[in-house]
Amino acid sequence: MLCYIIHMIYYQGSVVNSKKIFTDEERRIKAAERSKKYREENPLKAKEWRENNKDKIKEYSREYSIKNSQIISERGKKYRENNSEKIKEYMKNYLPGYAKKYRENNKEKITAYKANYYKNNKSYMNAYQSKWRKQNRYASRAYCHNMRERKRANGGVLSRNLAKKLFVLQKGKCPCCRKPLGKDYQMDHIMPLALGGVNEDYNIQLL
Repeated sequence: MLCYIIHMIYYQGSVVNSKKIFTDEERRIKAAERSKKYREENPLKAKEWRENNKDKIKEYSREYSIKNSQIISERGKKYRENNSEKIKEYMKNYLPGYAKKYRENNKEKITAYKANYYKNNKSYMNAYQSKWRKQNRYASRAYCHNMRERKRANGGVLSRNLAKKLFVLQKGKCPCCRKPLGKDYQMDHIMPLALGGVNEDYNIQLL
């Protein structure tokens, strides 16, 4: 009986001692390793599961991000600190191609955004363009030349007395800043030719 008790004490002690207590981070690493190993051994099954559970994966990722925002932030910060050169090289090779591809696939969206921004910020844009032309005279000349070429390609024609008619309609004031036009006003395209506007009477205003 005594031998049996000694044996049980020894056995239980060895079992208790053999159980290692893992931290949450160690458990996460082990689970990630098991998951990675399974995906490598069963690529087709893993791919099929992801395709059949897209919504489930998306919801889980969202919930995990909310619950572990601090951990994710610290992990990302640590990764960026340890892989700064690698990230710079990746962004250098990735961004130009991505930007070009995005512009090609979203031409209409970009054009609409630019037109809307110009419409809502006319005063700022006009002041910025005026300042830019003064500081970049040679580039401004090239731009004006390209503008004339776009007008020719557009094929639109303006009425001869359009400026006089617009001056009366606008009551001699600029529609953007509401100041008197004076003698140095300019005929401006409401929708710029570069954004798809036409060289017609209805698309002209005096600034």
